[in-house]
Amino acid sequence: MKHRQGTVMRKRYFVVAVSAAAAALIALVALVSPASSVLSSAPSSPALAAVAGSVEPATELGQPAAAKRLVRHSSTSHRFARSTNRGAGILRTIAASRPHASPRAKVTPFGAGIGTSSPLAAAIAPADGGPIAHAASVVTITAATSGSGSASVTDNHVGCSGRTSCNVFTGDSISISESPSSGNRFNGWSGGTCSGTSSPCTFSATKTETDTANFVSTATVAVNTSGSGSGTVSLTDSSPLANCKNVTSCLTGIGDSVTLTVTPASGSRFTGWSGGSHCSGTTSPCTFTTTGAETYTANFAKTVTVTAATSGSGTATLSDSDSLAGCTNVTSCLADVGDKITINAT
Repeated sequence: MKHRQGTVMRKRYFVVAVSAAAAALIALVALVSPASSVLSSAPSSPALAAVAGSVEPATELGQPAAAKRLVRHSSTSHRFARSTNRGAGILRTIAASRPHASPRAKVTPFGAGIGTSSPLAAAIAPADGGPIAHAASVVTITAATSGSGSASVTDNHVGCSGRTSCNVFTGDSISISESPSSGNRFNGWSGGTCSGTSSPCTFSATKTETDTANFVSTATVAVNTSGSGSGTVSLTDSSPLANCKNVTSCLTGIGDSVTLTVTPASGSRFTGWSGGSHCSGTTSPCTFTTTGAETYTANFAKTVTVTAATSGSGTATLSDSDSLAGCTNVTSCLADVGDKITINAT
């Protein structure tokens, strides 16, 4: 009797061992097959959802520790190797407690190469011919910077938070945040899915990509007025990021296009710029590219009208030595207070 019971138990263990070995073989076949044909052959059913639900993503993709944790909890573990287009991971088959029950499979991907899209596929074929479960593709999302500042990636699904690079599953919700250093401004995204200046930038992972946060140094450009006259001067930065339109002071980005405009009050004249390195003479508006912090002064002079009149027979003309007045041998001139006037009588 004991001999027969021992024979039955050995047969049961043999069936379980064969099932585990068959599961490992099917997993290897799934890895060698093209991803498209494997996925297309997987039937859709509640059973598939149940098996797929057993997939346990590692919290630290790319770390062998994820694999070690699986080995400790597995009755039979098979490591499937990474081929040209596939990642690496651990396929765990757990023998059922009942001889004719179907074994279960759980997959934890790890070691997916940085910079590559690595479809991870593992399969376990139940004894009743049920569906095959597949893991999702793993891609790498990287946050890079240009200029002075920082950027980081967060994917809560895989437990990757505040890092410069994360191995994630396709379909995961990704958030990339930026932070400029002191004296710098975030100037927009480039290179990946993120665009404009939205921060944080959120999207669903579909492919391996690098999103670059661009930063520019900032400098304050200011304007003021001076002189015996009166008037106004304003500054406009063409970059919407500066948010400066017709202001007297602006935190501009190095390389921004800035325009200064003067408006003399009645009875005054704009006599020229001083203090800055880009505007000179009486050019208005004056447009230049920001290179550093500067203050520009718009000078105004009060004006008066000077007239050369005659009594009797003859002529009288006057000239203003200041070219801004534009008065040479005229009978009337709008001169600046303090100008040198010459009158000629004939």
